[in-house]
Amino acid sequence: MTIDCIPEQFKKTLEAIIQKSQEIIANEKLAPIVFLCKPNELCPVVLDFPDEAGKDLSSMVIAHLAQKFRPEYTIFVSEAWVLKTDDESLAKRNMSQSLEHHPDRIDCIMYSLETRYGVWMETSEIKTGVDGKRTAGIPEFMQSAKTMGRFANLLVPDGVQ
Repeated sequence: MTIDCIPEQFKKTLEAIIQKSQEIIANEKLAPIVFLCKPNELCPVVLDFPDEAGKDLSSMVIAHLAQKFRPEYTIFVSEAWVLKTDDESLAKRNMSQSLEHHPDRIDCIMYSLETRYGVWMETSEIKTGVDGKRTAGIPEFMQSAKTMGRFANLLVPDGVQ
């Protein structure tokens, strides 16, 4: 696991969450989850994404909980998918009606660590073995210069009541 770029105070919690998520995907689907974290305190919130409205509702609930709990950092984990970026896949992308069912889609686990020092993200490809068990690659986190989306910017700014 490559988390060398992560500040030391977050590594132990992040490593435990990565290990557990990789154990879960071996036999079942990984539910999207946000961990609101303080030193020695974790508030896990399992999310339900049946549709876009569910994502919107989940993000509002998380924002409300973050306002009340006031975490020092958050970790978001979810199964996701990305598309290959080679020329052939990009051409297919323009012809495909549904990106979710695109033939070149890659299933993965997405991790996001948001702290006051910055945001680190990673996606690990999920592969299915001959025995039917799923495994994910070794995470290699990179600091993200800018993040956007429903589950980004969850930390309450200092000084805000």
